[in-house]
Amino acid sequence: MLDNFQKLTDDKTRLEADGYVHIKNVVPMDRIQTINDCYHLYWFELIRAGQAGLRDHSKHPLEKLYPRVRDLHYRNNTIKEIILSTHVIELLENLIEERILIVSTSYYFKAPQTRGMPDHQDNFAIGAAPKSSYSMWISLDESDRENGGLRFYKGSHKFGPLPTRGTLNASNNPFSDAGQKTIMPAYSEECAVETAPGDVVVFHGDTIHGSYDNVSPHRFRRALLVHFAGASVERLVLNFNQLLDRKGERVRRRLNTRPMITGDESVLALKQAQYYNSTGWK
Repeated sequence: MLDNFQKLTDDKTRLEADGYVHIKNVVPMDRIQTINDCYHLYWFELIRAGQAGLRDHSKHPLEKLYPRVRDLHYRNNTIKEIILSTHVIELLENLIEERILIVSTSYYFKAPQTRGMPDHQDNFAIGAAPKSSYSMWISLDESDRENGGLRFYKGSHKFGPLPTRGTLNASNNPFSDAGQKTIMPAYSEECAVETAPGDVVVFHGDTIHGSYDNVSPHRFRRALLVHFAGASVERLVLNFNQLLDRKGERVRRRLNTRPMITGDESVLALKQAQYYNSTGWK
């Protein structure tokens, strides 16, 4: 019991000091297999629907064949149950010292010869306020520099929200991966993180991070990313009206009409990010 308490204390200290913490052996291997099975079955549905596949003249054909899958937990109860499992929720709540709300999920196949994510801050798009959001990255394969592992900039969350290279003048630009690229501070210590299946990396929403290109000839780097916020959050942009509490029940917070993502523009600029359409908020 004392060892577990000391480990939790050490993990909290690293999260607060570095802006991220790598915790080993959190998700059992049978659940890793279940997660991958669920997303692979959904991928077959995307193929049949023509929403995934090889594209003629594409510079990055495997990125079109294996697209990022967002928010499957809304329609797949197995994924929902796994991310809301007691030991996962208790780990996150102990780390940030309050109850949490699930904001969003993203599954990455990260196929061989696909591009990495540019360096960015997650809360730029999530828009949690007054406190920032957090993320939990669940490693589903071994990851390292060769197959597109993560990199973090130690202590960068202490800079707070930083400007990005995207501008609202170019349609969709600030909402693309490239448009969210952070303008880096002068001092930034890059740290590569290598993970095994079942490891998790928990990080602050203002921590600058990205991933390397997958330059391996045949290795995937699958991962499930879970965005979350403390229950004390008052305003968000992303999925503000369909958050999930620890019981899996839908809760709402106010729309953040002045997040960093909109700059000095009206909240109507958020339509460019496709947060809502003709049928209402997504």
